[in-house]
Amino acid sequence: MKVAGNKCKLVVAKGENHGFFNGTFIRKKNDAKYYEESMYQTDVFLKKLGFSNGEPTAKKRVIRVACVGDSNTARKYPELLQEALGNRFVVTNNGKGAATIIDGTLFPYMKTEEHKKAIASNPNAVIIMLGTNDANPKWWNNERKTPFEGTAAEEFREGYEKLINTYKNLSTDPDIYICNPIPVFVKNPAQLGRKSNLENKISPIILELAKKHKLKVIDLYKTLASREDLTLEGLHYKNEGYQLMASAIKKVLKKKYN
Repeated sequence: MKVAGNKCKLVVAKGENHGFFNGTFIRKKNDAKYYEESMYQTDVFLKKLGFSNGEPTAKKRVIRVACVGDSNTARKYPELLQEALGNRFVVTNNGKGAATIIDGTLFPYMKTEEHKKAIASNPNAVIIMLGTNDANPKWWNNERKTPFEGTAAEEFREGYEKLINTYKNLSTDPDIYICNPIPVFVKNPAQLGRKSNLENKISPIILELAKKHKLKVIDLYKTLASREDLTLEGLHYKNEGYQLMASAIKKVLKKKYN
């Protein structure tokens, strides 16, 4: 096209299949999210060439949201968030059960396939909800097998900041949202320290890092602080609990990408 003297612009939709931009009028099973984005890009291009006037009437783009977390992410809320946000958003569930920030545990998050998938999704927004499993006394009280020379708190702070910077450095320059970890209501004597560690040690570190990096905090702890009735065993939640999480996150994203 350029050799022929024509103006040409390539807009890439990484990872999508042939015909991804076709709307429901082409195939009923399709939706409008990529069609809208394609029409927006087309409108902008034609306006630059002088073939159209005014502002584009189609949506500007698809917003890709990567949900990063442990089992309470993996279980449900990203799917509910997708339903609530609608077709303009593409929400990916990158949760991993038993995931931690600190190393030497069952699943340090930055070593998981879910972390790789979150990066590969080319997110415009990243929702981070980790820390609950780090609060487990088994790991927090230095029983973890890690080469890190320092306390669990020091390792958690360093690891969480590394995770933040990993997403900040992506080419999509995503907006990063930090979730204050949801409350736990465990009654098992061996797990009683988890609640204290989460509230008094981990949460302050997370809020400190959010302030340092000027990141928006979504306070899911406050949302669910009095809702022990929505938990299964004090640690994981029923569907209504995940719905409340999705609603709180939706409110923030809709305000940003209205």
